[in-house]
Amino acid sequence: MNADTVVDLRVRTISGDFEIHAPQLRQAAVETTSGDVRLDALLTGDGPFEIQTVSGDATIVGRAGLRVEAKTVTGDLRSDLPHRFDKSPGRKQLVIGDGATMVGFRSVSGDLRVVAPRDGSTPDLTSLPAAAKPPTPPAPPEAPAMPGTSVTAERHEAGHEVARLDILHALERGELSVEAAMKRLADIEEA
Repeated sequence: MNADTVVDLRVRTISGDFEIHAPQLRQAAVETTSGDVRLDALLTGDGPFEIQTVSGDATIVGRAGLRVEAKTVTGDLRSDLPHRFDKSPGRKQLVIGDGATMVGFRSVSGDLRVVAPRDGSTPDLTSLPAAAKPPTPPAPPEAPAMPGTSVTAERHEAGHEVARLDILHALERGELSVEAAMKRLADIEEA
């Protein structure tokens, strides 16, 4: 969808992809089961700016400072722009620039990526410190495997994968709400 004016956006889709290119979004509420979403607009106004998916991926063109607060089970956050992460169990925050605009992202397994504008414009990230991305600490050394444990670990992970698929199928059939599915998937991850 292309727009030449400021847009207030509300979209709901099952498996269709959705893309918008507009000068500005004052608010955005996007819900999808498995479709992908792309928002290419300056996010301004009071919002809210919310993206909710089950397995669909989201892309936001970064045109100003953003703070993406994600609640996801197995999804990931990435940015092509300088950024920093704040993490806590079940929640991740991706901060770009001053983080002035809050974007909520809820997903079971979808990813969210912030990309630079393709049109050659430079995002306004003026309050972004030069070293916004903290260095990644070295990974702790792995403990040597105990004899016979790899088979047990593989069986354990295979059991988790079957349980995840069962939950996603129940969600697809409408037997579970997105919130209930996310809670059950989070419980599996913590086990």
